[in-house]
Amino acid sequence: MSRENEDAFMDMLLLDPIENRYKNEEVRAQATRDLSKCIVDHRMAAKSLPTPEQYAVERECTKAEQWLWERSQLQESLPKNVDPALWSHEINKKKTRVGHVL
Repeated sequence: MSRENEDAFMDMLLLDPIENRYKNEEVRAQATRDLSKCIVDHRMAAKSLPTPEQYAVERECTKAEQWLWERSQLQESLPKNVDPALWSHEINKKKTRVGHVL
């Protein structure tokens, strides 16, 4: 491999994760807000349900909150040159799961 190709390869290895993280950062922030709102809305709506269903909704909401907190903490601890530990599509998937509890 020529020095030029090697430099290009090293740039790709270093820059791709940074670009991926940057591109996903804004989308992830909105997805996080959406999931948090979904959790609040479902907890409010669950108050009118029978007790067993309330517990099911609360359990799923708590699991989603815990997951989001843990993944967010991990994400914040990562350096800028690695891919995100928390992607917006994962948050959206969790929101869908919470949404299916009601």
